[in-house]
Amino acid sequence: MNIYDELKARIETFLRGRRSFIVSEEFRRSTRGVGDAIEGLVVDQFGNIAKGLIDSFDTDFTRLAMEDVSFRIGNKYYAVDVKTHRDEPGFHMPNLISVKRLMDFYGDDNNHFVVSMIQYRLTDPGGLEDVVVIFEPIEWFDWDCLRIGALGWGQLQFKNASDIRINRG
Repeated sequence: MNIYDELKARIETFLRGRRSFIVSEEFRRSTRGVGDAIEGLVVDQFGNIAKGLIDSFDTDFTRLAMEDVSFRIGNKYYAVDVKTHRDEPGFHMPNLISVKRLMDFYGDDNNHFVVSMIQYRLTDPGGLEDVVVIFEPIEWFDWDCLRIGALGWGQLQFKNASDIRINRG
């Protein structure tokens, strides 16, 4: 199993163990608030989740950083952007990263930009269910589920966060 599959499985196991993640009725109306809470939980516990798999990790980044968590294995650097998606009807086209920033980042062959998409549903009275985690380097996302938005040098986005496809070939 590769590092991506192993971390995906560990994050799913961690979150599925949080079925009692209680969200008040008032708070659950904010998709952003719930998503931020799930992201914060994963980032805060990343060291425990990844224990034994990685050499080191960091979670101390500014709000504008491209990564929410990073880790190293040998001389390889993995920048992980944690995204969340509540499975519900509606428009969901999250931004991933500026094309220019991604090009600059990949100027070093040891760098890897990873997207961790956490898809979930809320139960009543406010736990988590149907947690699915995608944990893949950006180059493995199928171009049919991506688009480049017109912002600056271009903003890489998911066309629809409900339809994410991976192409490891």
